[in-house]
Amino acid sequence: MDDSSSPQPTSSRRLTAVIEPATYTFTHIFQPDTSQPELFQSTTLPFVQDLLKGENGLIFAYGVSNSGKTYTVQGGEGLGEGGLLPRTLDVVFNSVEGKMTNAAVGH
Repeated sequence: MDDSSSPQPTSSRRLTAVIEPATYTFTHIFQPDTSQPELFQSTTLPFVQDLLKGENGLIFAYGVSNSGKTYTVQGGEGLGEGGLLPRTLDVVFNSVEGKMTNAAVGH
């Protein structure tokens, strides 16, 4: 069998990217036994209070698969296990009374 008929690479060079090292800083590291209320009070409540004053904000969960993002955002099934989203909605909906415009209430 003649190998001269098989395609040969025209170049043996490989492209590589140089990735600069990154430095990250943390303002707080939560222990695995941190409760949902503690996490919400420390991380999200200040953003929600700013939201109610008309400020913009974004909170997102980022991490590898199976690292607890869904539990952090949604929470568990038991009493007091609500995550960031249900706690945020609770604060917002319990804070808007008297702050809605006529357009928001349908008048």
